[in-house]
This record gives sequence, structure tokens and C-alpha cells, in this order.
Amino acid sequence: MNCTEAYKEHIEYTFNAFCRVVIYYAAINAWRDRDKRRLT
Repeated sequence: MNCTEAYKEHIEYTFNAFCRVVIYYAAINAWRDRDKRRLT
């Protein structure tokens, strides 16, 4: 299957957006876990 440059760029941007969301929620979870440990 031949991929155009525009399609490759679309995949790259989509993957980058996905990674940003995953890292964002991982950071939220890390802070939440940290706060839980501080309180106990």
C-alpha cells in the first residue's frame, strides 16, 4: 500500500495528540497517587 505524504503526516499528528493525552492523564494520576501517599 502506497501512503501519501499527507497521510503519513496525518498519522504522525494523530499519534502525537494521542501521546499528549496519555502523558497528561498519567501526570494527573501520578499527582493523585502522590497526594494519597502524603495524607496517609
